[in-house]
Amino acid sequence: MFHLTSYVFNPYLLPPLIVGVLVGIIGISGFMLERRSLASSVFFGTTSLLMLWLLSYVGVYCSANSAVALQWVHVEIAIVTLIPTAAYVFSQSLVQRLDRYRWFAWVSLGLAVFFMLSVATTDNVVSGVQKYPWGYYATFGPLGPAFFVYFFMVLTASLETLWSEYRRSTSPRRKRRMEWFMLAFIVGYFAAVDFLAVFGLAVYPFGYIPVLGFLVISGFTIKHYRLIDITPAFAAEQIVDTMTDALVVLDAEGLIQFMNRTAAGLFGPEDGRFDPLLRRLRSGETLRDHEEIFADAAGVRRTLSFSASVMTDEWKRPVAYVLVAHDVTERKKSDRAFLEKSLELERSRAELGQLELFSFVASHDLQEPLRKITTFSGRLRSEVKDALTEKGREYLERMEAAVDRMSRYLIDIVEFSRVAAKTEDFEPVRLDLVVQEVLADLDLNVSRLSADVQVKTLPLILGDRFQMRQLFQNLIANALKFHRANERPVVHIAGEGVHDGLVRISVRDNGIGFDEKYTEKIFAPFERLHGRDEYEGSGMGLAICKRIVTRHGGRIHASSTPGHGSLFLVDLPPAV
Repeated sequence: MFHLTSYVFNPYLLPPLIVGVLVGIIGISGFMLERRSLASSVFFGTTSLLMLWLLSYVGVYCSANSAVALQWVHVEIAIVTLIPTAAYVFSQSLVQRLDRYRWFAWVSLGLAVFFMLSVATTDNVVSGVQKYPWGYYATFGPLGPAFFVYFFMVLTASLETLWSEYRRSTSPRRKRRMEWFMLAFIVGYFAAVDFLAVFGLAVYPFGYIPVLGFLVISGFTIKHYRLIDITPAFAAEQIVDTMTDALVVLDAEGLIQFMNRTAAGLFGPEDGRFDPLLRRLRSGETLRDHEEIFADAAGVRRTLSFSASVMTDEWKRPVAYVLVAHDVTERKKSDRAFLEKSLELERSRAELGQLELFSFVASHDLQEPLRKITTFSGRLRSEVKDALTEKGREYLERMEAAVDRMSRYLIDIVEFSRVAAKTEDFEPVRLDLVVQEVLADLDLNVSRLSADVQVKTLPLILGDRFQMRQLFQNLIANALKFHRANERPVVHIAGEGVHDGLVRISVRDNGIGFDEKYTEKIFAPFERLHGRDEYEGSGMGLAICKRIVTRHGGRIHASSTPGHGSLFLVDLPPAV
């Protein structure tokens, strides 16, 4: 079937080939003219079937032997089985009554599938092929007459649909459209001449000509009269059916008479769901944006905002109730989330106030006793220095060291609290300039240790410039402080691209490192992995770093191997 040697040129293939292409063009044109209507979609589907049917003739006529021709005949008749159903659905979509007669369309489709399966699996519909002067052609089997009856019964029902609409319509324009479509269907029915040859009559199948006539007349009608009437009633129906709000109309007894698609999906067809609302309406209460919690058809509880109106007769008696429901479930969730965030913000502001108070106390009240101790220890050293024993001088030095350490603790605590208390807006910050300034501040320490600090390209971030200085001051100072004895400190600072929407900066050193089981501990306030006699400091540096990074909506992570240095990765928001 798919080898070129199985085919020969036959001039009889040209008419169905040309008409098939024209049918496809007309079908696409009609669909594009009214893309949003059901009728245009069904028209496109019908023309597609007709096009495939005609093009399958090409395969039959070109076949070099009966075996190949038989395969193409099966394809051709399988397509033909669907044409009556497509024509019926098209006629019903033209008169907008498909919902009422959908059952007939399903019965027709069921029969079409039955005959299609018979074509594909048995010889009951197509028993073989016969050679005519124009080429090979199908011959019918035992089920052929039944298929013929089905074919014409469905096509007759299609024509009757148009005729009934013509008689029912009072609009001259609509009548003319039905007249033209009936003419198109009648002309198209002359394509039944193609059935003569399947019953053994040597009549050339020129059915492509009536089919072309059907399409030309339909195309003319679509262009001049459109597929459907755009009446106020039709427009209102479309608007109601596409509303995002649920619309329900109930009669005086509270029984559902109409629901749009949204309401049907939300409530289902069950009567009695709206009785509590109806009781309030009957008591004279007005419902405007009245919120109720309803379980939808799937059992999910939703918050709905109802507005209702009462339709009355000339004696002011209720005859119907119109309910419009708007789903405000998501809005309610958003409102609750907003309230929770507002309360959280208020708590944060209160905490910030406490931190500011603590910062003030730490920087003023708590420092005052230390200053006095420092003053009096200085007097002791200057006034009674010679009277002190060696043990007394040791105690004095230890006291001064403790005071100095306590003072540094308080300074670090103040810095730690101020990180969260700062409320300035973020701005674009060039980290390369920040690091240069930090290295200038650490110049003496870098020179003393003969450290090699290598800085590669760093990104532009959105943040607080002062806090960025604090961050890199602590990270670089730590890298220098925790160096290995008798080894030159080496520090690498570089940008590492974008990770999860944040830019990454790495700070790597060749220092003493640490055990990774302490990865979280090192970022906690006052946590130290070494004694004060080994390395100076309060244990607040990395805690301040983490607080700064968190305030910027970023992340900080450390990894290390004892004796092989440490790596700190800092993720910060980029400047857009």
